[in-house]
Amino acid sequence: MKFNDLYKSVFAILRIEGNQAKIVGTGFVINTNPIYIITCNHVVSEASENNDGSIKYSLTKRSDSFEAFDIRNAKISFLAAKKIICKPEFDLAILEIDPNINKEIANQLDIDNIRYLELSFDEVDREFGSSVEWLSTAASGDLSLTPRFFKGNLVTNYIADK
Repeated sequence: MKFNDLYKSVFAILRIEGNQAKIVGTGFVINTNPIYIITCNHVVSEASENNDGSIKYSLTKRSDSFEAFDIRNAKISFLAAKKIICKPEFDLAILEIDPNINKEIANQLDIDNIRYLELSFDEVDREFGSSVEWLSTAASGDLSLTPRFFKGNLVTNYIADK
C-alpha cells in the first residue's frame, strides 16, 4: 500500500477535556458505511459509550497536506466520535463517526474519500509467533505525530475473511 493511500485510512485520535486537547494515538478506518475507526482501548479508555462524558474523543488529521506528520503549525480540523465501543480485554476500541454531525469539518477531513484499511495475510503469516512489523505514532500528546517503526511477534491467532 502506498503512503498516500494509507493516509486516507489513518486518523489521529484527539482527547478533549474542557478546553484542553491532546493527541493520544492513531486509528484506522475499517469500514466506510458506517464509518468505523479501530484503535487501541488504552487510547480511549476514559470514553463513555456515547462520547458524552467529561472526556470526549475526536478524529483529526492535517487538513492542508499529507506530506508531513507534524501538525503543530498545520491547519487541523476535528470531528467528534458518535459512539465508542471499548473491548479492554483485547485492548481494542471502535469509534463510530457520523460525518453528518458537521459536514464542513467532514469535508475538511476529506471524509468522502477515506478508505478502509485493507489487510491481507497468508494463513502461515497469521500463526502464533509469526514476525510482524508496524508503524505507530506512540503519540501521547506529541503533535509531531512522528511515526515509529516496531518489530515483534504475533501473540494471538485471528480469523480473517476469506
